[in-house]
Amino acid sequence: MRTLDKTDVRQIAQSDLAPGFAVLKKQEPNKYRFDERAFEQLPEKELMPIVEYYSVLVKNGMGWKGAVQKVYEKARESSLKGFV
Repeated sequence: MRTLDKTDVRQIAQSDLAPGFAVLKKQEPNKYRFDERAFEQLPEKELMPIVEYYSVLVKNGMGWKGAVQKVYEKARESSLKGFV
C-alpha cells in the first residue's frame, strides 16, 4: 500500500473531508460544528492522522458518510482547530 504524501493529505482533506464535514454541519448543526477556514489552515502534520484514519475506514469498506462521521469525532477528541 502506498503511503500518503503531503499533497495527497491536503487533496483528500479538501475534496472529501471538508465537504463531508459541511454536509454533517448542515444536517445536524447542533451536533456537528465545523469551521472550514480553520480546518483548511491546519498544517499537514495535524491533518495526516485524520486523513490516514479516513483512508483506512474507506478501504475497509465503510461508506463515505460513516467514515466522515468517525473522522469528525476523532478530530474533535484530538482538539483540532475547526472542530468545536
